[in-house]
Amino acid sequence: MTATFARPISDLSVRVAPALQGTALYVLSAFAGSGALLATTSVTVTQDEGDPANSGSGYFTMSLTNLPGPAGSFALDNVFVRSSFPQNVAIPVGVSSITYTHWGKQPQ
Repeated sequence: MTATFARPISDLSVRVAPALQGTALYVLSAFAGSGALLATTSVTVTQDEGDPANSGSGYFTMSLTNLPGPAGSFALDNVFVRSSFPQNVAIPVGVSSITYTHWGKQPQ
């Protein structure tokens, strides 16, 4: 998933949930208007009833705060790691919300 902002941002938060059971590495990145990478964060999430590392199901939040410069776009990617369900070879995601602060504004 990618998005471009009409006005640059300084903070970003995304609530994400896997659509299938398994483990994936999720990566959230923010980019300057020029396309240069400003910041990135990643987390490995296991939501799989057949995996001992199961963390339970539902949404989790990924955030990038206090960006070093104004961000004009972001990308949310995931990389499939494993699943106890052999038919699951990729894990699509759902996003319930995207929140952000415009560059130069104080969070409310």
